[in-house]
Amino acid sequence: MNRFVFICVLLTGFAGFVSAGVEPFEGADFTDPVAAGAKATLAGQYTKYPESGDDPGISKIGVSGKTPLWSDADDRVTGQAQGERTHHTQTPAIPGTDLMLPADLYDLQVGVNYRHTLADRQAAGCGATLGSASDAPLGGTDAVKAGVSLFYMHPSREQDAWLFHLSYASDRLQFGKAPLPGVAYLWCPNDQLKALIGFPYTRVRWTSGDGLTATVSVTPAPTVAAAVRYEVTERVALLGAFRSSANAYTLSEDVTEEVPVAAVVPYEKSGQSASDRLITAEERVEAGFAIRLFRDCSLQALGGYAFDRRYFMGDSLGDESSDSRLDFAESPYVTVRLVIPM
Repeated sequence: MNRFVFICVLLTGFAGFVSAGVEPFEGADFTDPVAAGAKATLAGQYTKYPESGDDPGISKIGVSGKTPLWSDADDRVTGQAQGERTHHTQTPAIPGTDLMLPADLYDLQVGVNYRHTLADRQAAGCGATLGSASDAPLGGTDAVKAGVSLFYMHPSREQDAWLFHLSYASDRLQFGKAPLPGVAYLWCPNDQLKALIGFPYTRVRWTSGDGLTATVSVTPAPTVAAAVRYEVTERVALLGAFRSSANAYTLSEDVTEEVPVAAVVPYEKSGQSASDRLITAEERVEAGFAIRLFRDCSLQALGGYAFDRRYFMGDSLGDESSDSRLDFAESPYVTVRLVIPM
């Protein structure tokens, strides 16, 4: 645990202290400029799934964040970083392989984004991320993941715009590994509704004006998310959300099952590549509340229910029907999150 925290602190320092809810640049909202002089924020989160029968208990601890590094009237540079450790209380064998489920999984990432505002509401920019996802912190060259992205935004009508972008991510679980082009239309009919509709990103945000906000987001991470937030008072808000997500980790030889070879099907003979990654996926619904503490710090407490929980070896989400699939039962969970403006 101490080693993980130490590595996370180094990464956040390198990126320039980070913020809650940060996503890789590939999934960033290109249309949301950061005001000059905006404060950085740092967030910590803890999630716990109870152990049940043959299903391991799962605990996740992470830090994340985002900050403007430099900006002027036309340009901004933003740094971001995130790190998460997932711990399993049991390490069952992964079916159809000679691998065990690792006790710990680590996902670390840093990134930098650049945006330049051109004349007449035009904007262009680029970004890059570098990280590691493995059963060990910074788990070697095989576990390195990287991404780059370019975008151009062209105005349309008084408030709308077209967005054109090209992105590459080595850990993408949909649409292959080749650079992925995309186009979307930013529709802003009024102050309450903002929608970025297109491929492969779609984002919609609606605010009622009396404390209710709803958002829907689809990105090729892959992540599908829908959330509502209702401001009960200036300091208390009610939260609700649905989220479907997946992550991929490169496993080392240290998780090879120590049993006679005849007792297990060798991974190379299971119909998949020995270079495939461990993919974790689930859907979940959650509800809870947020309390604004001193100095605009926010404490969130959420309870939820996770379903369609599965781990499998593969290179994309299309491999989840393979013989290596490890299914977990539906489970409740709790999450506590603290967001601290710096």
